[in-house]
Parts: sequence; structure tokens; C-alpha cells
Amino acid sequence: MQGETRTSEQEWVNACKDAIGNLDYFRLSPAFQRVVEGTPTPWGRFHLTKLINRDLFVNALDDLEQMDLLGMKSRNSSYDKRVEFKVQNSDGTRNHCLTPTALRYARNTINILDIFSKDCSSPISVYEIGGGYGGDAKTFGAIASRANISVHSWNVFDLESSFELIRESCKNIPFPLTLNANFPSDEITPKGKSLCFSCGALSEMNGKTLDSYLSNVVISCDYGYFLCNFDSHSKPYGGITTDDFIKFLVNSGKSNVQELNPFEYFTPYDKYCGGSRLVIFGATELLPSASPTSDFIRFKSLRLRDKISKGIRGFIAG
Repeated sequence: MQGETRTSEQEWVNACKDAIGNLDYFRLSPAFQRVVEGTPTPWGRFHLTKLINRDLFVNALDDLEQMDLLGMKSRNSSYDKRVEFKVQNSDGTRNHCLTPTALRYARNTINILDIFSKDCSSPISVYEIGGGYGGDAKTFGAIASRANISVHSWNVFDLESSFELIRESCKNIPFPLTLNANFPSDEITPKGKSLCFSCGALSEMNGKTLDSYLSNVVISCDYGYFLCNFDSHSKPYGGITTDDFIKFLVNSGKSNVQELNPFEYFTPYDKYCGGSRLVIFGATELLPSASPTSDFIRFKSLRLRDKISKGIRGFIAG
């Protein structure tokens, strides 16, 4: 799960089972809209501003648009969660459309390649905690293959009820997919360099489940990329805070543990409205970090500008 909001396990189990019989429209269900599709359209456009000038993204657009149709056949002019844009190349100008969710997946992939690719000249093993419906794995395959980054295998830890949907979604990815049941009881043994990756799911955990991932997966990987909301989704249920997680990584000997800037690597909406923070380890270089006061002022300024713009458009339309 992506961790946009805390959803009961049974609700998510039922949603994933129902999705298999509703592959054209399952992402419109209330559970998927809350858990996976939670990025508002304006912040999808924010992701786009960070992607539109990247050749890796532009060159993969046809694949990304095709993948984005799974579970969202109604992504048309009547569906409001859509970001339309144009790309100009030697063949002329082409129109494109992606959901905010697809743009978030692309942003994660580009971030990972920017942050870690210098150290990943040989194939890597990826360990994803919480696979959703396989969107990050598919997107990574579509973009990273164009950067000559190869993957030994993409290993997903999730509820077994999600396996059939993830398999169906990822049946055409260019690397082996391994599905592992929730609550790993043994330490992983990666082949080559390894990346631990989670957007929300790890930070929704507490107790023995969280301990099992920290001790058996996280500390065994060379690199880590975590969009975290421990403070709202773990700590209130007996778990830990994001600061606790950062201390755990430092005390475990992880190198260059950093919290990254929301304007540079995800969105200020995620941080200041959703309470999420992006934590990484293992990067060779120190990267732009969060600056709470100035970034919050920038965020409020963006929100105000957006409200004024909407007001003007509404006045003109009226």
C-alpha cells in the first residue's frame, strides 16, 4: 500500500480480490482511491514540472500511458484526475495524458536513478515493501531500461491477497518478479547491490511486523528510499516516529542517512498536508535536504497563488 491513508487490512484484501474481476476499472474503487490514487491533480502537475525536461521520462511516455490504462479505462475527459500536456520533438507536437499516480511513480523512478545510479553499474536487486498494484515496478522497468540499469529481480513484500493483482499488472516487466508474503521471518540475501524501497507501507507498520522488516530487509540492503509517514500511521498505534526510523538507520551503520527536500524530490503537499517525509540512505553524495521554515513558506505561497488563479478563472467563466 502507498500509505495515503490508513486503511483496514480486510478492506484492502477485499479490494485487491475484487480488482481481478474488474481489471478495467478497479482503480476507481474507494479503497484504491484512498490508498493509491490519493495525489491531487495539481500536485500531479507539480511532478510533471520536474519530469517534462527529462529524456528518460519523455522517451518512455508511450509505455507509461499504456500502463496507466490498467484499472483506469475511464481516464478520459470526464475523469477529473488527469494531467494533460504536450511534448514537442522532431516529429512535431504530441498530446499526452497521465494520472497523478502515474506521474508519482515516474518521479520515484527518476529520483532513484538520480540518487543511486552512479553506484548501480551492475544489476541490482530491489526489495519493495508494499507493492500496491505493481505500479512502481512497472514504471521502473519502463524507464530504467532506457538508462541501461538492469535488475536481478524485483522482490515485493505484501499481503498474499495482493499477489494475483500484482502478477497481472507486472506480467510484461523486463526482469524477474518475486512475491513474498508479509512479515519476513528470515534475513534476505540479496544478489549484488540491493535497494530497499517503500512508499508509505513500511511506515504504516508497528510491533513485530515492523521489527521483522527493519531487521530482515532494511538493514540488509545497500541503499534505501522511503516515503515515510511514521508519525501519523505508526507511532499512534504503538510504533515509531520518522525521527526514530532515522536514528535506527544511523545506529545500524547506514551511510549518508538523509531527509530530502519535498520541492526537489516529491511534493510539498505530501509533506505539509500528508505529513510524509522522504528518507534515504546509501547515496554517494549529500543531496538537498529539507528546510522546514523556508519550504513551508514556499508551500503556503504556492497554495495561495493556486487559489487566486482558480478564483480568477472562476470569475472569467462566470
